[in-house]
Amino acid sequence: LDSPDILRLFDLFVCAKNVFIVTELAQGGDLLSFIRERERLSEQDTREIARRLLRGVQYLHAHGIAHRDLKPENILCATKSPTDVRIADFSVSKIVSNGSFLRTMCGSPHYLAPEVLLCSNYSPKVDMWSLGVILYVCLTGFLPFYHDDIRKLVTKIVLAQYSWPPRGPRLPSRPGFHLSSPRQRARPPFRRPPRSPPSVAFPRKR
Repeated sequence: LDSPDILRLFDLFVCAKNVFIVTELAQGGDLLSFIRERERLSEQDTREIARRLLRGVQYLHAHGIAHRDLKPENILCATKSPTDVRIADFSVSKIVSNGSFLRTMCGSPHYLAPEVLLCSNYSPKVDMWSLGVILYVCLTGFLPFYHDDIRKLVTKIVLAQYSWPPRGPRLPSRPGFHLSSPRQRARPPFRRPPRSPPSVAFPRKR
């Protein structure tokens, strides 16, 4: 893969017990660390991140690759700027031929599309749902879908039961809201969950 938005792989060494991967150096760490440090990112930074990630995902899909585990932890920053992002960690990625579908449930539940959670036939387009969740997290510092019970979490995602955080510091403008909203893809109406989602920047203690 040769894209400025994807972490470059330079070499691979296979030994008897280990596999060593030589990649581009990501000096800035992962995107989640930036979000936790700043509580959330500005709309300007989020727009640039969205542009880079969309371009990277477009490149992957053009080559028949479904990432299937897009989340802030798998978005690395090549420099100390949160907008200089690279898509990384292809451990559950899959090459998909034209006209075929995937059915395996894999990835991180909070960022997965309903089709993946329900083990339905799905295409690489499920990565777009994950991007929507990532942008929501960037803008707010919160997860749009959350529950301690995995079954109830799946229900929230399938029914698109989420809301804009009701309190906290200054929230993004309406354009930012529409940019990040998974509702652009979801069919059910906008609903407010019974409680506020947990902060990604400051996770709730168990």
